Amino acid sequence: MNLPDTDNAHYHYAFKKGYRLALDGKPMSHMPSSIRRDAALREYFQIGWNQLQEEVANGEEDDAKTPWRSRFAWFMMMMLAGIGTASLMITQINDKKAEQQARIDAPANAETARPGENTASKAPEVKSEPSPEPTTDTAMNTADLSLIETTPANSTSLPEIPSPEAMTPKAPTEPSPSLPEKTEATNDGLSLLSPQARQDLAQTREEVLYNQSEKRVSMAPVQASDIRIEQAVLAEEVSNLTPNQPLGPFVPKYVRKVFFFTQVDHAADQTIYHRWIYKDRVMATVPLKITSQRFRTWSSKRLSSAWPGQWHVEVLDNQEQVIYRYSFNYITESERP
Repeated sequence: MNLPDTDNAHYHYAFKKGYRLALDGKPMSHMPSSIRRDAALREYFQIGWNQLQEEVANGEEDDAKTPWRSRFAWFMMMMLAGIGTASLMITQINDKKAEQQARIDAPANAETARPGENTASKAPEVKSEPSPEPTTDTAMNTADLSLIETTPANSTSLPEIPSPEAMTPKAPTEPSPSLPEKTEATNDGLSLLSPQARQDLAQTREEVLYNQSEKRVSMAPVQASDIRIEQAVLAEEVSNLTPNQPLGPFVPKYVRKVFFFTQVDHAADQTIYHRWIYKDRVMATVPLKITSQRFRTWSSKRLSSAWPGQWHVEVLDNQEQVIYRYSFNYITESERP
């Protein structure tokens, strides 16, 4: 902003007002009425407004010019980076070629040195120099050589007769497989299964361990009780105390988890149980605390494709007597009647 050459504060005010109005992107029609009534103030207002318009136009011209200096600098930087990268790649390629050539030459050198060849004759002659004082190891080696030299040349030593144990050939021992190797093999086999199949397998193992400690139960008759089961629904999920997607007496095998929803009356401050039974074997027993006279509760059970057939869900009272029983079949779609 270049202020006009005047000492009048009103003119300065009109000039700045026009400059700021143009800076906000407003037209001349937004001129204040106090400036519009005075011709001199109006002139200074227009000068400030026009000055900003000129500055904006000059800035656009500068932006339109090609920044050749910056482009040239970027071009040079890219050239230097490309040259550095190329030189580094060439150096790495040459190093790899040298390493490969050394590996090729190594077997050739090994073949030239045949076994049994007297390489001592090929060794260069070494000039004799006064040797330093022998160390302890050197003295010991010299003593060993003296013992060898004092042995009579015509003396013959009897060959050692090997013992029968040494003469009997022994079978080559093979390292016994360790436990981690078995574990790795098992893990490789499990890696071929799908995630759902692995989950079913792990669940089946847990259920087998659980069932080994459980006894078979017989289908006891349903007993009369003061507790009333107003609603009993088998569903795929429960939300907001309401069973959703109810299932009938036939549950397809693609369903992997079911919920047994019950509405209980006249069982306040008591504990009831949901007992899940598959083929006369208890798969789960879930205690449920009842806190009011009219209470809604549920339990859930994960199913596996390894457990097809008839299932029962029993409701037990405090004395674990059966007061309600719900039955369903876990089958495939093709088996559904």
